[in-house]
Parts: sequence; structure tokens; C-alpha cells
Amino acid sequence: MPATPPSGPGSLDSDASSDSPGANHTASWVHRRRHALALTAIIIACVGVPVALAALTGSLSIPHNDAWSHSRIARDFGLHGTITLVGWNRGALLGQIVPLGPLARWVAAQQLFVALLAAALLVASYFWLQPRVGAPRALFGTATLGLLPMFGLLATSFMADIPAAAAFMACLAVGDRAIRKGSTGLLWLAGALGVWGVTIREQTLAALAAVLLVAFFDRRVRRPTAALVSVACLGAIGAFELWRQSLPLGDHPQV
Repeated sequence: MPATPPSGPGSLDSDASSDSPGANHTASWVHRRRHALALTAIIIACVGVPVALAALTGSLSIPHNDAWSHSRIARDFGLHGTITLVGWNRGALLGQIVPLGPLARWVAAQQLFVALLAAALLVASYFWLQPRVGAPRALFGTATLGLLPMFGLLATSFMADIPAAAAFMACLAVGDRAIRKGSTGLLWLAGALGVWGVTIREQTLAALAAVLLVAFFDRRVRRPTAALVSVACLGAIGAFELWRQSLPLGDHPQV
């Protein structure tokens, strides 16, 4: 009689089944889950802990450094719905004030909003790094960013650094995905994120310009679409700058 093929963990059948599409899908899901948990842990350590410390010490309700002027402008907007500059606003800033709406009247709400953007910055940084260096190195790079000594302080302050950086990296991450997939919708989203970033700090224009320039010359993106998004973004930024410079005490953009 022919011998019965062995079965079990060390059998050939077991090896073959481990290479099946179902097994590969399961392994991929496990790895993605582990990476998601690791990213969550990084966010808790780099954003959650500073927020908890700021709440315990009472500094969550106190403006830090130059943020006193930002907080005052935001408070006036939250109370009266108007933008009143105070002569100490070296950037656009409005992109981090207007989304708060009535909540802008409270310093704690202002700084918690920035903490949320700090978490978004870490997530965007991971998704920009992951296609280039792989998930483990992307997690390492994200943790390196979050563990910078200044990150925890800025994540609990209404300074423009974290909001601008979040918009910058979100524009790059979404724009990168739009170009890789040739997605019109994602390219419009990247453009909107870039314009939003410019309304916080004009330097975010560098990320928007990079995305639109690459999209225009990349074959995966339809050139007329890239041109249309570029024109729309430039028009929105131009209109915003004209309005902002019409405000009393408004800063003029410098090269």
C-alpha cells in the first residue's frame, strides 16, 4: 500500500497552505495591525503624555511664548466672529483660528486643537515615509519626530509650528498617494490641504508647489487635471492674501 502523506504542522501540505493567498492575507493583516498599534503608542507617548502633563500643571490654559497674540486673535474671533490683528502676527495664522469657530474663545480648546493636529502630523509623517522605507523604519522616523524635545511643548501650545507642519506633511502624504494612484480626488484634497496650510504659514506653499509640480509632469496624472488644480490653488491663495493684507495691522508676505 502506498504510504499516507503525513499531515500536521511540519508536513508539505501545511507548508503549501501557509503560502496560500488566505494565509498571506492573514499575515498581512497581522502586520498592519501591529504597525497601527505601534503608531498609536507613538501618538500616546508623544502627544497624549504632554497633554496630560499640561492639564495636570494648568499650563493647558496658559498661552506659551508668541502664542499670546495668536490666542488673543482667536479669542476675539470666538467671541465676536471677527478677525482683529494685534500687530504681532508674523504669519497667516487664520487657518488655525477659523476652524475652531466659537470654541476659539477658550485657550484650552485652542491648545487641544493643536494637540489633535500634532497627532495628525505624526500620522501623515508615517504615511509619507512608509512607501519609501517600509513600515518599521517609518515608525522609527515618526517616533524620532515625536520625541524631539520641543515637540511636546509645541503640541500643547497655540503656536503655528505644529498646525503648519501638519498641513505641510498632510499635503505631501496625500499628494504622494494621489500621484501614485493617478487619483483626481486625492489631488484636489492635497491642493486643499496645501491652501489651508498657506493660511496658517506661507512656507507651506513649498509643499503645495512640490506636489503640483510633480503631478503636472508625472504620466500617472492627467496634465489638464493638474493644471486645473494648480490654477484653483493659486487663485485661492491670491484671494486670501488680498483679503488678509486688507486687515488693519496685517503683515505683508516676504520672500
